[in-house]
Amino acid sequence: MTVVDDLEEGLQHQPVWAQQRLFSILFSFFAALALILSLVGLASTLSFAIAQRQNELGIRMALGAQRSHIVWIVVRATLATVFSGTIVGLLLNFSLEKALRHWTPASVSDPPDLRNNHLPATRKTSSQTRSHTNSPLRVALWCDPR
Repeated sequence: MTVVDDLEEGLQHQPVWAQQRLFSILFSFFAALALILSLVGLASTLSFAIAQRQNELGIRMALGAQRSHIVWIVVRATLATVFSGTIVGLLLNFSLEKALRHWTPASVSDPPDLRNNHLPATRKTSSQTRSHTNSPLRVALWCDPR
């Protein structure tokens, strides 16, 4: 039996790990469901918009418009819908982030505390912790560029 097997077995018996795993599975499921529903909504919105303009597109083709021009009209309508939805979503995200910040124990922008390992298999001695605390990667990630 290797150390990895012992660590995985030890983690499976930790109630905090089991709870976090359950939350991550549920979060992944609902994120995938939201993505699928948004894609179905986008497809139905675009098909409705194109169906509304079907007569216009038919007249343009009858008058000699090239197929590439018709495709460009459809792509432009698609991009306008996608970009406007993205802008609205980002604005809602930034505005609600401040309102919901008090429900989280730490800010997303706070650096992670790498020294508080709660699992016995991953605890390090103080000399090991000090040597890894100021690693170049950590310094590069959390340095102030000013």
